Amino acid sequence: MSQRSSLLLGVIALVLVIGSESYYIVNETEKAVLKQFGKIIKSDIQPGIYPKLPFLQSLVRVDGRLGTGVTAKDVVLAIIGEIGTAGGTGY
Repeated sequence: MSQRSSLLLGVIALVLVIGSESYYIVNETEKAVLKQFGKIIKSDIQPGIYPKLPFLQSLVRVDGRLGTGVTAKDVVLAIIGEIGTAGGTGY
C-alpha cells in the first residue's frame, strides 16, 4: 500500500469517527442529560436525533422504564450515581 493511500485511509477513518461522535439519539424509553466539561447544559431532552460537539460533550442516559419493585427513590439514587451529587447545582 502506498503512502498516499494509507494517508487517505487514515483521513477517511478520522472523518467517520468524528462523524459518529457528532450526534446522539434519544429513544422514547430513555431520559437523557447533555453535559459539557462536567456541567449539565441541556436536560429533559425529548426523543429524537440531536447534534453535539464531538469529544467535548457527553450524554448521560437513563432508561425511563421502571422494573417491578423499583421505586422513585431507586431512580433518584441511580441518577445521583451517574452524574454525581453536584450534577444539579445551579438549577
